[in-house]
Amino acid sequence: MVIANDHFNTFFLNNFPTFAIGVAEATFGPNDQTKMPSYDIKVHTGLAEHMRRVGIRDGFDLAVTPGVRH
Repeated sequence: MVIANDHFNTFFLNNFPTFAIGVAEATFGPNDQTKMPSYDIKVHTGLAEHMRRVGIRDGFDLAVTPGVRH
């Protein structure tokens, strides 16, 4: 599980979810122009889908992201 605060780099004011769950096979970060190393991270898609399904069922404001590469 990755917890990050880069929502403003990924989304904008017309689509600014409280939580976003990546459901791609992999993701990367950081998602901005910082001088930090970039990492590719494998996503456990089954767990991500479970978290999405249970979170929505329990009333969380979720967005699902497909994982986009630069």
